[in-house]
Amino acid sequence: MNFPETFDGFVRLLWKRKFWVIVPVILGAIGSLAALKVIPKSYRASTMILVESQKIPTAYVRPTVTTSVGERLRTIEQQIKNRENLERIIEEMGLYQQELAIFGSDKALQLARRNLELSVLGSSVFRIYFTSRDRVKAADTANRVAELFIQENLKRRADEARNTSSFLEDELGQVQQQLEEQEGLVAQYRLRHAGRLPADRQGNLQAINQLQRRLEINMDSIDKAELRKLVLEREVDNLRREQPTVEVAAQVGRLEKAREELIKLRSEFTDQHPDVIRLLREIERLEKEEPPGEGSASSTDRVENRQLKAREAELASLELDIQRLQTDQQDIVAGLTRYQANLEAIPKVEQELLQLTRDYDHLQDSYDSLLTKRIEARLAENLEQKRQSEQFTILEKAIPPASPFQPNPLVVLLIGFGLGGGLGLAGAFLREQVDQTFRDVASLQEAFPRVPVLGVIHRIDPEKRVVTDAEEEKKTA
Repeated sequence: MNFPETFDGFVRLLWKRKFWVIVPVILGAIGSLAALKVIPKSYRASTMILVESQKIPTAYVRPTVTTSVGERLRTIEQQIKNRENLERIIEEMGLYQQELAIFGSDKALQLARRNLELSVLGSSVFRIYFTSRDRVKAADTANRVAELFIQENLKRRADEARNTSSFLEDELGQVQQQLEEQEGLVAQYRLRHAGRLPADRQGNLQAINQLQRRLEINMDSIDKAELRKLVLEREVDNLRREQPTVEVAAQVGRLEKAREELIKLRSEFTDQHPDVIRLLREIERLEKEEPPGEGSASSTDRVENRQLKAREAELASLELDIQRLQTDQQDIVAGLTRYQANLEAIPKVEQELLQLTRDYDHLQDSYDSLLTKRIEARLAENLEQKRQSEQFTILEKAIPPASPFQPNPLVVLLIGFGLGGGLGLAGAFLREQVDQTFRDVASLQEAFPRVPVLGVIHRIDPEKRVVTDAEEEKKTA
């Protein structure tokens, strides 16, 4: 095979077979131009959308939507490209009518997904591209998809804010119910263990001290009363020994009572009143029955009788006081026992109450936290409803493109030139392979290594003529 081994040899080969290379290149360019006329043209329109930040500072109202713009755009893109939305866009914009008629909706949906593109140009700007054979439909569809992006973003943010608020509302209701139940348990426990709570420790101690002082006073009072009782009993015994018999004392008592009653009746009635007459007769009878020796000593006996009655009455009252003091003593001892039991039960009650209050405090903290979050969620929901949160705004609407997006003329021409040049080089090398001539001595010796080269005749150019010495002298003369 006669392949050139050096760059100069390669250049000589191209120059020798230049027509084999030039013709395919020209044909490739002609084919590219023809392809540009035949290949259907596609137009690509784009809409630029700006992501506007929240109008109210986040220090005052924190948004509930915390996902990044890129994540939300990818989510919205998938929602826009679902079957229902794409079918609606195809129907509204009148796209792919021929494909729908021939292949059905699946082919049209496949083309729509391929021709719809989203490109994020930073943290706050992105573009929506749509490619179509009709440049007007390309621009209209891009604008329509941009509107759907804006609507879907508003709907998604509103749904997230509403769902967050609803979730927090439900959680708050559950925690509130648990808090009320726990509060009821704590209240019932406090009521059931009243007097044994940690807060009652000081009160129990004070009550025990007071009861102990009362007990000392009570015992002292009982001792004094018992001593007084002994004294009175002795006095009563002495008076009873000095007084007349019981019958005489009773008779004297009746006479004195009748005389007192007579004085009272005479103050109200005359001596002719039946009751006054009856009482006079009764006094006369009692005086007749008065025992001997009663005359001068009657007043003394009456005095001693009154003293005896007074001592007996005092003794009876004192016995009642002693009974009352003894009852109070029993109550005081019972109170001391009760308060002492309360003090002994406080550590156990304190531990149980600590567990109940710890659960209650946890629930209270959860309730307060959820209440704060619910308020913030409601503010965020109102922010979304009033369109004061982060929004998508069309920064640059799509217009019908002036030049087609596909095919690219430069790319097609380069492909044509590349294919033509490749075919030309291949043809030139192929023609060189089938050529049986020898270009130089080396190629000849390579082909026939055992045949010696006797001489070399250089290439004779018929257009050049050898100038003789005579002709040269003639030119000089």
